[in-house]
Amino acid sequence: MKWLLCALLVCATMFVACGDSDSEFISRPDGKISSSSVSPESSSREFGPCKTETEDNCEYGTVTDRGGKIYKTVKIGNLWWMAENLSNDVGLCFNDSAEYCAKYGALYTWASAKFDCPTDWRLPTKSEFENLIEMVGGDSVAITVLRSSTGWKDGENGTDAYGFSALPAGMRNVKRYHNVDTEYFSDNLTCFWSSTEFDDYYQNQAYFFYLDKGHAFVSEEYKPFYLSVRCVNDKI
Repeated sequence: MKWLLCALLVCATMFVACGDSDSEFISRPDGKISSSSVSPESSSREFGPCKTETEDNCEYGTVTDRGGKIYKTVKIGNLWWMAENLSNDVGLCFNDSAEYCAKYGALYTWASAKFDCPTDWRLPTKSEFENLIEMVGGDSVAITVLRSSTGWKDGENGTDAYGFSALPAGMRNVKRYHNVDTEYFSDNLTCFWSSTEFDDYYQNQAYFFYLDKGHAFVSEEYKPFYLSVRCVNDKI
């Protein structure tokens, strides 16, 4: 939470604007439907990056949401992840820009995110995000290999070595929870909701995955905030 507050305070001193850059069905890369079951988590480091500047050997698929929109997916460890941010009418477009939604996906409160993944997909748990960071080499490595190779400001792109393709989609602040005047935060950061609630008296927070050019960590945030969504599937 302290890292996020620091990020918010830094962003509040800068000009914030829209960035510019770049189911119902679950299909494998060969187009076939798979029902094989796998473990939802893996702590194995027996795999490495699947993508370089010249080759892309990642295992991809697709998933279609309830509105018919098709998303790219990628297998990392024993989980299939959406390789694009969820984007539908339930979410909020950054600065009410449909163009931004088309590029970076929509932003969601925790309540809407929790129930809006495609059929048979779900929000990742806190431990699955932590495991993702660990599997790719820890936070100091995740900041590079999980970020997209295009779209980040000032040329501060990642390598996208696992096909996760995280873009700086930003977030929306809720002023009654953080005394910061800026409503939207973009700059070079992105945040993804997890399904795991933060265990406090009010049950008004949930864990999320924060990623920018210098940090990759899991912390807690207030549920009314608007963050990005990546859904996962452990049964393909």
